[in-house]
Amino acid sequence: MREIKFRLRDHNEIVGYEKWYSGSWSPEGYWIARPCWLYSKDGESWNPTPISYTDKDQFTDLKDYKQKEIYEGDIVDCDAFTDVVIFKLGIFTTERSGHSDNTPQGLWEHGRLNLEVIGNIYDNPELLGERRR
Repeated sequence: MREIKFRLRDHNEIVGYEKWYSGSWSPEGYWIARPCWLYSKDGESWNPTPISYTDKDQFTDLKDYKQKEIYEGDIVDCDAFTDVVIFKLGIFTTERSGHSDNTPQGLWEHGRLNLEVIGNIYDNPELLGERRR
């Protein structure tokens, strides 16, 4: 099942994470439904106390070759390119990875083992050079 998770930002500063929790299996083997949003400032300790934020970036449900989670707005490096992860036409892709007919390729088509998250557009815009300024 895909993990529904977001990176939370307050005016371009990452302030925490939000994820959907649908419940868990009991020791007796039945499902205990307790759906709620959980929040974390560090991505490790989760609780139901909301974090104040202005924007959020969705988790792609993919990790780079170092097992770092990939979110919208992340800058990824691959052998052939350095670019920004975006959500376009129903899939997560990068700005440069479209076909000639402008149909984007999914991140998995790049071979996620070759991708590396090297920053994000909020903390590290300089990684994209002049083309994003």
